[in-house]
Amino acid sequence: MGPMGILLSVLLITAPSDSRSADGELRGALRAAAQCAEHGDDAAVIERLSGIRGGENSYEAQHLLAGAYVRLGQKSEARRCCLAAISLKPDALDDRVELGKLYAAEGKWALALAAWEKAENQGRGDDATLHEEMAVAYAALHQYRGATISRRIPHAVAGQIRKDHYVWGPAPNEPDEVILCPKASAIYHVARALELGSQSLRLARVRADMYAELKDFATALAIYREIEPRVADAERAEFCMRFGEALLAVDDVDGYVEKSAEAARLDPQRYGPQRAAAYERAAARANTAGDLANYVRYLELALEASEPSADLHCRLGNAYWETGRKDDAARHWRITLELEPEY
Repeated sequence: MGPMGILLSVLLITAPSDSRSADGELRGALRAAAQCAEHGDDAAVIERLSGIRGGENSYEAQHLLAGAYVRLGQKSEARRCCLAAISLKPDALDDRVELGKLYAAEGKWALALAAWEKAENQGRGDDATLHEEMAVAYAALHQYRGATISRRIPHAVAGQIRKDHYVWGPAPNEPDEVILCPKASAIYHVARALELGSQSLRLARVRADMYAELKDFATALAIYREIEPRVADAERAEFCMRFGEALLAVDDVDGYVEKSAEAARLDPQRYGPQRAAAYERAAARANTAGDLANYVRYLELALEASEPSADLHCRLGNAYWETGRKDDAARHWRITLELEPEY
């Protein structure tokens, strides 16, 4: 819970109506807990309010407890208090948003979206950050465009929001109709967040990854190139892998190899073992294109990056033979048979 949530709690605590739901002991504990929250002492918030008589029926107590547990990383307790706060005050939008974040942190995307959609419908529809969170969730569920429909809408332009739909573009074989993506889609919430002024790197990455998944590699690559300087070191390895996959999709094999190698250098534990596979994929592309020189080069790199492999030695031997390097071919074939005599 942010400062605004704490401020809301303080206002509610000091309001006269609070006396209807809490006795003097509870009111005193709430005031003390709100002060502790303002000073960042979340352990003291929990100590003040846990087990206090009447606290289980006090929205303010559950709201403050949820915030304290969130900041301390105690997610199950935070979720329990968020649910309790919402049950006591169904229009508590901050708590619904926080509940969605807790579900999202566990990968429970459908539950996160259910919480966020209620917050959106109850008054947070113009919150760019909320739309960004929803875009991330729909992307995680691979609902990039959702259940699209085509309709005839005069003067509709691709990229527009029309009521509860995003205009994707002209419908195939229907020149007077456009494809519409529903609210239950990543593209809709990406567009709403942008419309509301979001310029976050996270949203840009969601956009790029989404377009790559939708096979619009030109758009994805344009975004990847634009945001590359802004990507933090801690996130750069994964970013390079996604960037590289998009480059490979448009047959930029050297670019793919470069990004794969950078990812392996930045995070050798996660991406190091994938280096050999990346070189093999590049070799296969070169072979398909009839580029024998790069086919040999990438096979050599794959062999350097991998454990001893009879298959790689054999393929490299065959490639050397095609280029006229017969001694090198024979050497690799011998190694192939040493590794696997029955090859």
